[in-house]
Amino acid sequence: MAASKGVVSYLLLAFGIAWVASEIPLRLGISMHHPLFQVAMLPGGFALAIAAIIMRKRVTREGFADATASRPDRCSRTCLPESYSFGFGT
Repeated sequence: MAASKGVVSYLLLAFGIAWVASEIPLRLGISMHHPLFQVAMLPGGFALAIAAIIMRKRVTREGFADATASRPDRCSRTCLPESYSFGFGT
């Protein structure tokens, strides 16, 4: 039940941020071609990331300690998985 609470909260938060970010400028009568409208849409573009940060920090209280690489001692920052290396021609 706790996992489904987190998923539902995340979806409501993500869609809520995106919807509010797009709805407020439209209700204020700002044209979609106006630069201010495009600036006001930035939070909506990052709504999923903002919701993920809020969820981990406030709702589920998991924190970010486990959000690091699984083996940072075996690979430096320049190390790429083999599937990516193939695409770069190395």
